[in-house]
Amino acid sequence: MDINNPQFQLEIAQRFQSALANHDIVTAIRTDNGIYLEQIVGQQHVLGLTSMLQSIRDEPHRINQIIEDRARRHLEFLRNPPPTTLTAAELKRQLRTRLQPKDGVYASDLFTYAPAFSPDVIQVLNLDLTDHVDQLTAADVKDQVSVMDLETMYRVGQDNVDAEPIEFHEVLNNGVHLVRGRSQFVAAKAANLPSLLNLLQIAAPAGTCFIIPHHHAVAFLPVNPHHPEASLERMQAVLGHALTAWADDAVGGFLSRDVFYYSPRRTVTAISRTIVGAHEGGKQPVYHVSLDSTWTSQLPRPATAAPPKAPSAPAPPPPQRKQGLFARLFTR
Repeated sequence: MDINNPQFQLEIAQRFQSALANHDIVTAIRTDNGIYLEQIVGQQHVLGLTSMLQSIRDEPHRINQIIEDRARRHLEFLRNPPPTTLTAAELKRQLRTRLQPKDGVYASDLFTYAPAFSPDVIQVLNLDLTDHVDQLTAADVKDQVSVMDLETMYRVGQDNVDAEPIEFHEVLNNGVHLVRGRSQFVAAKAANLPSLLNLLQIAAPAGTCFIIPHHHAVAFLPVNPHHPEASLERMQAVLGHALTAWADDAVGGFLSRDVFYYSPRRTVTAISRTIVGAHEGGKQPVYHVSLDSTWTSQLPRPATAAPPKAPSAPAPPPPQRKQGLFARLFTR
């Protein structure tokens, strides 16, 4: 069972749509950013498949029950909606930030509040609930600002993401660090790289190259200021492998095909994009396209050492004073 196979995901979406229809909930299947359902009659809701697909992967023998349970939970949500305004305590406990590709539904009016992480990735707010994740739309955020302003919501959400435990951290053969886990918010740790580096006790005085191939992983490498292009090439190699060999981990699809540079001035620049070609003779070619050839100009300049001082001439010996008989007797 390949839960990342688009045809399989479409089949699950159709079965989910049918289960919702049995409860008189009308939806449309969208495929502009992965595969998801949008409720088109009554309240406007976006129903993702990520959590459901993860449950199906873990318990494939319960596939029918998992789909029906998800449909019943949404019906219960519609019948007994939670208060439009959560308390400050609930927000502090449930808020999470999450990175999403800026296309499809995430380029619509539903997420106009979300700031750009990069030209092609935005940072949205989510509520991490007991059995699923709710994404906050612009209308949801508007309801909450009376309790917590938007800037504070993002700070709280990022603090919660930073505090989530790291399930797996390994150093690959080329020195690249890989952090991954089941949480949908692992990639969002990249929005505060200093916190992640500090947690892992890794120094990066010249900045960091990193990738966020999907929601469950972030990989990074401190830049070698003397050979920055070599650092980029290592990250490109890992990203190319991720896009061709990590498909099973990319539940919900890939997040970004770019290599980013995080500078010591806390700026994020997309510096390279990886393109995967069609299979040729059993192999899948990978190409890397430069997005910013000036990124190395952001590297801190090494301090110039002062020129070494010329060796000084040895001091001349002190003049010898002639000693009288009394002095010679007492200095032997």
